[in-house]
Amino acid sequence: MTTFALNNLWRYLQGLMLTQSEREWLAGKLSEPVKSEEKEEVVSETKKQRKVRPLSPEVEFLSNLHLKEFTQEELDEDPLLAAIVEDRRLRK
Repeated sequence: MTTFALNNLWRYLQGLMLTQSEREWLAGKLSEPVKSEEKEEVVSETKKQRKVRPLSPEVEFLSNLHLKEFTQEELDEDPLLAAIVEDRRLRK
């Protein structure tokens, strides 16, 4: 925020008719650290942990599969396969 905006905010806060407990609550809120910085630190640490973890055997197996698009001829020969593929296309 700019100095001008902060001064306006400060004047507004001074003009409020607050009880002592409300003033204490507001003072506590104003002195709290920004939570987004804490979240960013946690996210960056989580990303670091994810990079270090090895892939599970299942994921390695799936990454080694060479999946291909079915040709129209293959789909014509197998109606069940064609229905499955068509259903998957509709979900996308």
